[in-house]
Amino acid sequence: MALTLVIVSFSCTGPFIGNLVVEISKGGKMGALFGFLGFSIGMALPFSLFAMFPSWLNKLSQSGGWLNAVKVTFGIVEIAFSVKIPFKCRLG
Repeated sequence: MALTLVIVSFSCTGPFIGNLVVEISKGGKMGALFGFLGFSIGMALPFSLFAMFPSWLNKLSQSGGWLNAVKVTFGIVEIAFSVKIPFKCRLG
C-alpha cells in the first residue's frame, strides 16, 4: 500500500511541483511562492489541527473490519489511478 501511495502521489504532485520549479527558474517568484505555500498548507493542515486539538483524535471511529474494507477499496482505486494517469499523460 505504501509503494502504491508513493507512485500515485508522485504522479499527481509531480506536474504541479515541476511547473512551480520551472516558474522559479524563469524568474517568477510570487506565483511559485503562493503555489508552494498552498501546497504546504494543504499537506500540513490535518497534522497541525490534530496536534493543536488532540481530543479530536478520540472522537474518530475506532479501527476494525470496516477500516480493512476501506483500505482495500482505496488500494484498488490507487492502483487504478497509478495505471491510468501515466498513460493519459503520454497519450496527450
